[in-house]
Amino acid sequence: VGEANAMVLEHAAPGSDLSSSFHLAPGQLVVSVSVTTEGTPEPDLDSFAWQVLTTLATEADVQAADGRLTVSMTMTSSALSAPGGVA
Repeated sequence: VGEANAMVLEHAAPGSDLSSSFHLAPGQLVVSVSVTTEGTPEPDLDSFAWQVLTTLATEADVQAADGRLTVSMTMTSSALSAPGGVA
């Protein structure tokens, strides 16, 4: 989550808030962080933060639209798909 925060905070408009959401489902956690921006930022997908994020998360996504920059990451577990719920 720290890497996602680092990616969005560098593009945050002065005085804007950092928003986070956490969605938990069986075997899956989705975390999204976003900030209000001025203009449409170009996130650095070659940055160390993005490389760490895409290595640790099952899926990662960046969206920049309508004055908002959002980084989302999904982590999944195969533990629930094993017999008895244990991998």
